[in-house]
Amino acid sequence: MLLGPPDSGKTSVGEELGRLGFRFREWEVVILERWGTRAEFVANKATALPALQRDIRTWIEDDGARAVIESAASRPARGDGTSPTTSRAIVGSAANTRRRC
Repeated sequence: MLLGPPDSGKTSVGEELGRLGFRFREWEVVILERWGTRAEFVANKATALPALQRDIRTWIEDDGARAVIESAASRPARGDGTSPTTSRAIVGSAANTRRRC
């Protein structure tokens, strides 16, 4: 699991790990392909988030090289500065899978 703020190098590290034999996928691309924008994803999160979590879990559990995923919270979701955003929910889901990096 690669965690960090936006533009901290998670994708670069993930791609390098990919060259070393790990599986790496940037899930933001999947979100944008399916929903067009992050705003649409969030607007439909009751449907979108469980579907994305299932996709991530399935991808992690696939046979093959160990999986590396990345996540970052881009902005606080609440006025109190805490950030239970979509990406954190995904991290929680991925962290609870049996197969970890």
